[in-house]
Amino acid sequence: MVGSNSRIIVNTTIGHRRYLLLDDSRTEHHLYPGFIKGYEKIHSTSKIPIEPEFIHFYSSYEAVQFIERGQGLRKKDTWLLDYMLDGLNGLEIYGLLKQKSFSGEAILVTGGGDDKTIIDEALVSGIDAILRKPFKPEELIRCLDRVRFQ
Repeated sequence: MVGSNSRIIVNTTIGHRRYLLLDDSRTEHHLYPGFIKGYEKIHSTSKIPIEPEFIHFYSSYEAVQFIERGQGLRKKDTWLLDYMLDGLNGLEIYGLLKQKSFSGEAILVTGGGDDKTIIDEALVSGIDAILRKPFKPEELIRCLDRVRFQ
């Protein structure tokens, strides 16, 4: 709460970015935040460091519930969607986001063996980028740069 005598008001939500991670692999959930925090630190324009927020989904069911409640739709949201999931796949989740007028960024993460049809379908859907597993931290960083600054 800001008192009436305060001369400085800081809105900590400006520049605040949320990353919504949908992957059934717990390993990915441990790796992504470390990579992304380093990326945000490098690209921060704020004098006050603002930590990105991470929201973790381990199944498409969890993500659908969140989306149906109207959450995960902010302009500063970046979704990392694993393609291969039980239930709906990452592209189907992206379709739900678009139905809800999502205007943030979405990256589809696919396994190395995923075929050309999936890649073509992702590009036609309007997904912002595709990242193939396994990938190095630098590849995720380049991918974030592409979607952020395209």
